Amino acid sequence: MRIIAVCTCSGMKEKAESAFKIMHPDDKTPDIYKGDSAIRRLAEQNPNTNLSRYLLAIAKKNGQFAYLIDYDDNRDIISNYDLKTGKRVA
Repeated sequence: MRIIAVCTCSGMKEKAESAFKIMHPDDKTPDIYKGDSAIRRLAEQNPNTNLSRYLLAIAKKNGQFAYLIDYDDNRDIISNYDLKTGKRVA
């Protein structure tokens, strides 16, 4: 499964969508969670998982961000890309 988490900065959602389409031109754009409130609500749906801990950390982040997160059925993160830079996050 795949999601995009972005800040509420002006134009960041559109930039994230464009970056995703460059990386995955044939795939449907995944659900986008914009802002700390939306990201926290998603994290709270399944607490104490790898994904929820990571999303809560992102929600606290200041500044611009846009992440493409792939995760499995156990909500373990498979891959994470910074859509601003196009690089994989360790």
